[in-house]
Amino acid sequence: MQAATFLTLGSLIAALPMRAEVPRTIVSIVDGQWQINGQVTYQGAKAQGLLLNVRMVNAAFEDRNRSDFDPEANSNKILPQISDYLGH
Repeated sequence: MQAATFLTLGSLIAALPMRAEVPRTIVSIVDGQWQINGQVTYQGAKAQGLLLNVRMVNAAFEDRNRSDFDPEANSNKILPQISDYLGH
């Protein structure tokens, strides 16, 4: 009986994958629109192709709602603070 139990457990263990797959998220920009895992963000909405609520990204691209927005000055302001951000 013990030999049969051992063989059954051995068969189950052998059937398990050797390494678990780690899910990965791929973020990209295609034709000026943000994509996550190959899908355009906020598809069908006014925000389609944008990456909302990511404050680090907001420092680097133009705010469409403010004509006085200077993305370069904004980037220069946030870059020195990245290490502090990572510390949190």
